Amino acid sequence: MRKTPDTLSSQFKNLCLSGEGHGRISFLSGRHLFDYESMTTPEKKEWALAFHYPAIGEKLIKLDYGQTFKGPLESHFLDKLLQNEKLSEHYRKVLREFFHRLGLIIKTHEDFRGGGESFWQCLGSECSYQDIKMTWSSRNGKFFLKFPLFNNYVFHLAAFSKEKYFNRMRFFVQNEKDIGIKRNPLEMILFLNACYQK
Repeated sequence: MRKTPDTLSSQFKNLCLSGEGHGRISFLSGRHLFDYESMTTPEKKEWALAFHYPAIGEKLIKLDYGQTFKGPLESHFLDKLLQNEKLSEHYRKVLREFFHRLGLIIKTHEDFRGGGESFWQCLGSECSYQDIKMTWSSRNGKFFLKFPLFNNYVFHLAAFSKEKYFNRMRFFVQNEKDIGIKRNPLEMILFLNACYQK
């Protein structure tokens, strides 16, 4: 295994995780459009995404990505979703895995932006850390990540339309053997209007 390829490092740096724009989040049959602002606080190892829903107000996703390998990620938004008593244990696991992989992406992004080495060990397009696997590819201004989860589920990141930064990022969980809403039970798409990163 080798250290993280320079190409992968540069693609991660082209993700803008502190900025503003609009987006869409879908979980099973629910779907919401929103405006958003996001901010990474490296000294606290926190990432926050504030949703502004028309006629509803603001909701907040806050991830303590410094806890990625120390236990469950802290997220008030995730906790609220998990409080739904009608939610099956199956989809609770989908939610937890989604936010854990999102935390991994944020942590990797901040490691590269800070000039440090990543924890990933890679051989070509295949990377691993402990028991976590990741594959990546980039072509024509697009960047793709895949993380196998459990059963037939895979977490994906697809980033498009690179200028200085990718201005569209799609984070989603897919069951490659299912159909309908069960195929893509959870998805978040962010359309970047302005990036705060320097």
